Amino acid sequence: MATSIIASLILAFRKGLEEDTICRWYQYVFQRIVEKKGLMSAQHLPSKNIIKNSLRQHLTGFIDVKRNMYEPSVTPNKDYKNILMLSYYRNILVHHFLVDSYVVLSLLTKWANTAQPKQVVWEDV
Repeated sequence: MATSIIASLILAFRKGLEEDTICRWYQYVFQRIVEKKGLMSAQHLPSKNIIKNSLRQHLTGFIDVKRNMYEPSVTPNKDYKNILMLSYYRNILVHHFLVDSYVVLSLLTKWANTAQPKQVVWEDV
């Protein structure tokens, strides 16, 4: 599960993330999944060593490290194979956030199709 969360973060922040930032975001996503009672390989927050291990061993060929920033390894010659592999790891997490995304999408659609201020629409909900 650590690799899935890290791959998702790297795809979300394609410009790059520092290791400390990855650890902070990892904790946030992990806690959100636990709150939703999602099945995880471990029910306790992994240590920074486990996160570093995922970065250095499992995702080695798919990410680049430049100036202490981790980012997806993308070059036209590789046909974006690395993005596909990172997406594969990310897909394991999608079902944990599906309902939240439906709610946000519904609210955005309602706000886009109304002339009322967002505060009024929010009060209707």
